[in-house]
Amino acid sequence: MSIPNHNLPFRPVRGGISVWNPEVDEPGTLGCLLTSDGTDRWILSCYHVFGRLNGAAFPNGEPIYQPSDNIAQIAQNSVLHSSWELDCSAAQLSPEISGMPEILGLFPLTGSEDPRLEMRVLKAGAETGITEGIVTAIDGNTIEIGLLPQIDLQYELSAPGDSGSVWVNRRTGKVVALHKGGASNGAHRAYATPIHSVLKFLKMEILIDA
Repeated sequence: MSIPNHNLPFRPVRGGISVWNPEVDEPGTLGCLLTSDGTDRWILSCYHVFGRLNGAAFPNGEPIYQPSDNIAQIAQNSVLHSSWELDCSAAQLSPEISGMPEILGLFPLTGSEDPRLEMRVLKAGAETGITEGIVTAIDGNTIEIGLLPQIDLQYELSAPGDSGSVWVNRRTGKVVALHKGGASNGAHRAYATPIHSVLKFLKMEILIDA
């Protein structure tokens, strides 16, 4: 069951809210805002949210909506700013849409950093809302996030619709990874891409000042 608040319209837009490309029909989450030069504004999510499922090619400039209603277009996707290998995609905000450098229900972002084993992290996903986990493995461009010790096994760490959210170090407020999905059982494991790999590919930085 989705979290209603994260699926409402938000203006200015911010991390942790639902976004949708109707050509993909795979609702996801706006992770955070990015910039390439300090002036432009981009929104970050997954390739399988903004682009296509299973790595298929897509035409440039398709509209991205927020929320998933086919009414309020906020951005256009970008072929040049999408990588299936990293499962990341950035869409450029429309000129009339403003954004805030924060995540719904969390706190203003302070930048980015590398993940570390046993780092406690938070995300705000459009499906499960705010969840907390711990980094349990780092293998190249894949990060595994598991349940905190002594957490009830019914705790839902991630669910479809959370894709595109970002994992944030709960202590520093810095983004460490782009969430791309959960384990087959849904609740106990989440998988993400290191944010520095994503930012290097996109040639962008986390927006920390509106």
